[in-house]
Amino acid sequence: MTNETTPAVTVEVTRYAVSLHGEGGVFASITVEQQGSGRWAITLAPDIMDVDHEWSYVPPASERDDEWAASHLFDHDTALEMARKEVERQVREA
Repeated sequence: MTNETTPAVTVEVTRYAVSLHGEGGVFASITVEQQGSGRWAITLAPDIMDVDHEWSYVPPASERDDEWAASHLFDHDTALEMARKEVERQVREA
């Protein structure tokens, strides 16, 4: 008889769709996605938002350094709040 243990199943949220809906459907939608180490990215494919709320191209992983991460990756709550504000801004400007 073997004494095997079943690994624990984990469930975690790793991506959010931050959207504004109306009678005509979805007006704007931005993704907030976990990037590891408790950091979250705000994306509107293929771009990423930085600390100044500007959109830019996502460079290859080999070109991302600590400075890039500090200006493009956020804690969970900050990323969600920034995404909410950006969705609202996009709708106002549409």
